[in-house]
Formats: sequence, C-alpha cells, structure tokens
Amino acid sequence: MPVSPDGKWLIYFQYDASDPSQPIHIMRVPLSGGPSQEIVKLQSGTVRCPRITSATCVLAEISADHKQMLFSVFDPISGKGHELKRFANDHPDELAWDLSPDGTQVVAFRDTDSQFHIIPLHLTAGDRILRTQNGINLKNLLWAADGKGVLRLRSYTARCRIRVR
Repeated sequence: MPVSPDGKWLIYFQYDASDPSQPIHIMRVPLSGGPSQEIVKLQSGTVRCPRITSATCVLAEISADHKQMLFSVFDPISGKGHELKRFANDHPDELAWDLSPDGTQVVAFRDTDSQFHIIPLHLTAGDRILRTQNGINLKNLLWAADGKGVLRLRSYTARCRIRVR
C-alpha cells in the first residue's frame, strides 16, 4: 500500500475478488487517523508513489484494446491526472511494475520472462530492455532504495541486485 509523497495518506484498493467485472475503488485514509474516502473508481489500475515529496504518484491502467499499459499522474486528493507515458506490450495485463524512488521511471516485467523494461516517464526517450543472465525468471522485482538498481527477490530471504544506471 503506497503512502502519498507528502506522508499524509495511505492509498489502498477495494474490489470484489470474486467478480472481476466490478470496478476497483482506489481509497485513501489519513495517516493521522480518520475515515477512508474514495478517490476514484476504475475498471483496472494500480498506484505507486515515490519516496520524495517533490514527485507525484503514478497510476497504471491497461488500455481499452488491451495492447498498452498507460501511466498517468495520480493525486491522492483529485485522482487521475494527465497521461505521462504509454507502453505497448503483447501482454500488458500480465505486467507487474514498480515506480523508482524519485518518480521518474518505471520498471515493468512479467514474472515468466527473463527481461524487464526501464520506462522513463518524463522524457521522450524510449524504454530500455534489460535481460537477466541465464534466462532467470524475474518473479518479484522492486526498485532499490537508492534508485540505481532493482532487486529481484528469489525467496523471502534471498535476493540479488541488478544495476540499471
């Protein structure tokens, strides 16, 4: 569950797991205490927030034609903002992703693949494709706290670092 960059809100999701046709409710609750509030209702989507206060949260959604992952600004008060980037992929509904600590790029991957994509959000530059050695499947991939690499979690106790900058 992401915490807003200003540290005031915990953002979470409510949905009916038994009925995927039902919308996802993206909610917020103040960390200082108080009732939850709905931010937005979407058919699909996930939110990640950066660790620095000067950056914005990002919403990822699958396009209507199921051929792209769409990344947009996400504000904990007003919800979905302007689009940042589109990422075409044969299987966007199978992609996992994480936002870099500074909010400037995304790592996107399928857990059955041995490659991942580094996608700059605020630049016109294209994404970079990086491959693991020996065709190792990725499973869980998260940005390192310093933003200079990603961590591939092999199990609850083992991990390796992949440098990306």
